[in-house]
Amino acid sequence: KILQNHYFRAGHKKAPMGPVLHHWARPSPKARRRRTCALAALFAAGIIALASKSKGSPPPLRQGLVVSTPRAPGGVVARRPPAGSHARLPLRSTRVHASTITAEEEEERSSAAPSLGRAIQADFPILDQTVHDDKPLLYLDSAATSQNPRVVTQALRAFSERSSDPEAARASCEAAREEVAGLIHASSPREVVFTRGATEAINMVARGWGDLHVSEGDEIILSVMEHHSNLVPWQALAERKGAKLKFVTLTQDQTYDIEAFKALLNPGKTKIVAMNHVSNVLGAVNPVEEVVRLAHEAGAKVALDACQSVPHMPVDVQTLGVDFLSASGHKMLGPTGIGFLWAPLETLESMDTWQTGAGTTEGVSLASLADGATISKDLRPVPWRLEAGQPPIAEAAALGEACRYLRGLGMERVHDYEVELGGYLWSKLSEIKGISLYGPAPDTEAGKGRGALLAFNVPGVHSNDLAFFLDQEGVAIRSGHHCTQPLHRALGVGGSARASLYVYNTKEDIDRLVVTLKRTLKLFSDLGFGVEEEPPCPLVSKPDPTLRDPGMQRPCTDLWPHELPEAEDDRSGDDAPAASSEAR
Repeated sequence: KILQNHYFRAGHKKAPMGPVLHHWARPSPKARRRRTCALAALFAAGIIALASKSKGSPPPLRQGLVVSTPRAPGGVVARRPPAGSHARLPLRSTRVHASTITAEEEEERSSAAPSLGRAIQADFPILDQTVHDDKPLLYLDSAATSQNPRVVTQALRAFSERSSDPEAARASCEAAREEVAGLIHASSPREVVFTRGATEAINMVARGWGDLHVSEGDEIILSVMEHHSNLVPWQALAERKGAKLKFVTLTQDQTYDIEAFKALLNPGKTKIVAMNHVSNVLGAVNPVEEVVRLAHEAGAKVALDACQSVPHMPVDVQTLGVDFLSASGHKMLGPTGIGFLWAPLETLESMDTWQTGAGTTEGVSLASLADGATISKDLRPVPWRLEAGQPPIAEAAALGEACRYLRGLGMERVHDYEVELGGYLWSKLSEIKGISLYGPAPDTEAGKGRGALLAFNVPGVHSNDLAFFLDQEGVAIRSGHHCTQPLHRALGVGGSARASLYVYNTKEDIDRLVVTLKRTLKLFSDLGFGVEEEPPCPLVSKPDPTLRDPGMQRPCTDLWPHELPEAEDDRSGDDAPAASSEAR
């Protein structure tokens, strides 16, 4: 009991993660040693005496910390368990929200104050894990899947443990819709459609809008840096309708070539432009507002993949001016299995209901099913007519908590912190001899605002090998093509390693990554792999086919868009499992 009270101190790094045992179970020798040390420390600090006097109440919080009120996902204040029961109070009841620290208070802190990442790490239980012989887990794969704060996992658990109440479930979904709308500054919660993820959201646009508005001979503009989920649905649409696909190439500094885009625009023929806000490999923020202006002048719609921007920076759909925006919950501190599509109400109302069934109609009768009758008169208003079937109630509630958590931190604050991390990550990795870093440097105009995401290669060392050896040291990164095979072909490589940080990471995490990476490269060098110095750029338009692994040859940036090698089909994209088998 005393240990529980001690560990419930707000901000304590070792907050309990598992359920409290109702019956005695003999702990392991390691656990007994930890308990003995903890008891000794507690006794020395006088906490045992304090706890006995206060009948088990937790020690007082540090000055300036605030205890949040426990709330259920639907916003109702959670009931405390009866006295003497075995039920444990929600961890959230004693958790300190980093968002309770105002900007003014943060400015008054000394330079020795912990970073934002350090301040909120206690909210993420997985970061206390150890893997591979008690090595602390260092998670650097958030561009693929982010970790969940306790409020998110508690929302999932709360739904599974409470009784099934249709009205409460509906209220939870609509409350989550409001949270998402608030995060992206939508005009109305009705502009938010819940989906299984960004992939389904993009398919919804391609099917529900594209099939109605794209005809034979029309054109669709994409870019070579798109995620497969923002390529294949448009390819399928072009095949169905007989439309033509066009691709924006990269500039010399590996950014979106706006001049190439202007040349591809065909007023009257270009129907839709699909692009990402931030590349999941190059990291740069793309010129969305300029693309939107030019596209609208040509009469085209713009569909934005915002999976790498909504979690990391302020996104205002009113300012961007896009026609469609999609994102995935699992990349923004939320659960898997849910994402959303945003579009103005009039645009959603113009879309076809590409999936029908329960939840999409006001009512069904035999008369409405008779020959010659239309289904449109019976459909519910948007967004509900676009959400066929049982809604993802638990996932929606958890996504709402994730949005609330991010809004509490402040997206400007999150972005500024990640830009700082990104600059530090670039500077530290660039110290490694021969390393290739992809995307524009953060100290250039093209790289302005790029976050803490960086793909890289080391000559002579396969990215999968790097990821494997880093994994053995507890460092989880991503390797492979990251579901961007066309982009890697444009870069002249078969794959890359990628470190992607989030708001819960710190500069100390980057230091550990670099130290571990250097140790790994030293191992490869001792074994005769890799190169001592950076090789010159090859004077050929494609890698030497005699090389064992042409995908690892460095690209020559002044040769785009010549023929480039096929990317490896190793299924190691962003939808593959994380680098560390124990990190998830």
